[in-house]
Amino acid sequence: MKEQFVLIPNGSHNIPGIMVSPSGATEDKPAPVVLLLHGTGGNKNELGDIYKRLAAQLAARGYASLRIDFAGGGDSSQPYVENNFEDSVADAMKSVEFIANDSGIDNNRIGVLGYSQGGRIAQVVAGRLPKVKALATWSSAPSNGVEDLELMFKLDDEAYAKGSVMVTMPWGTQLEFGKKFFTAMKNSRALDEVAKYNGPLLAIGGSEDPVVPPLLARKLVQHAGSTDATLRIIDGADHGFNIYAGDKLNPDQSIAESLLKITTDWFAEKL
Repeated sequence: MKEQFVLIPNGSHNIPGIMVSPSGATEDKPAPVVLLLHGTGGNKNELGDIYKRLAAQLAARGYASLRIDFAGGGDSSQPYVENNFEDSVADAMKSVEFIANDSGIDNNRIGVLGYSQGGRIAQVVAGRLPKVKALATWSSAPSNGVEDLELMFKLDDEAYAKGSVMVTMPWGTQLEFGKKFFTAMKNSRALDEVAKYNGPLLAIGGSEDPVVPPLLARKLVQHAGSTDATLRIIDGADHGFNIYAGDKLNPDQSIAESLLKITTDWFAEKL
């Protein structure tokens, strides 16, 4: 397995990422690839390095991966206040283009996975780009506009008046959202866009998720254009799949390991 830090140019900024290639991947023997998209306030490694762990497990099965930072996350040079849905979609689409042009990648076998807000971004990317052949989401809602985000959007007037607003997220993190975030979310149409995607779909939710209830994973499966959709609700799992217990890493990672196995098994079958 080879791990490489990359910077992907996209207009006035670069998208930081980690490209992982499995042993033996060459131009003559290119590897399938999965793009990993993090959630709100996250970074390319995600909770408890779950994306790093996923990348290693995918590589062990012959799959490459690219995990990226959206604005304000990880190694991004942009402030978080610039983070918004449509720019994140653009970064994800540019990342698909980047991996499709890698000589060690089979550009006919590109998958996308997103956690939480990253899953919503992944839905749009899959709906817009026919080269995406497999779509997986973790704890993700399929929504148009601000549907399912009503509590946060009680703060949009303050953001428009002041230019930004501090928001305490359900998991306790404070983030500064700019007015562009609210405008882009209002204009987003993930539910409509994922209806255009007709490839294999995996939607995983947690039975105890208070942020994105499992019924929203069911909604995604019902409204996507996929004729090969799989729904998995992991019993006892919260929004972060019990990776953390309070503010500390959970010594019991059994639910997270189940999540990783379901995901890697599915990609191995579908991509």
